[in-house]
Amino acid sequence: MVYLVLLILSALLTVGALAFWLQANVPVGDTTAEALKKLRFGMFLASLAPLAGSTVTYFWYRYAVVHGGRYIVAYGPVLIGFFAFFARLNNYRQVSKRLQAQQTAGSGYTGSGSGSGYAPSWTPPS
Repeated sequence: MVYLVLLILSALLTVGALAFWLQANVPVGDTTAEALKKLRFGMFLASLAPLAGSTVTYFWYRYAVVHGGRYIVAYGPVLIGFFAFFARLNNYRQVSKRLQAQQTAGSGYTGSGSGSGYAPSWTPPS
């Protein structure tokens, strides 16, 4: 049962990462959006390792239950994949914040700073 839950969680992580990567609409020539899409793709690739490890573990376990014998717990790909995914997620967050700060600093952004809501006011650069 534990291996089935791990497989389901890994599959959800992979599907979520795939959807997150595919939702990125990149205009031609927008290097910022292209860089963020590459980071999203890296997150998707990192989510494949836990899926592969948990799939091997689950099906090997099911085979061993039915036919008897030993089974393999592929915890290496699962742990390393989860670590790589969350490291890339953190990297995406940091790069996204930095790029957003660079864009707002150079665009004449004057935020309200009230904290009650997001109501930016934008003035074109002169």
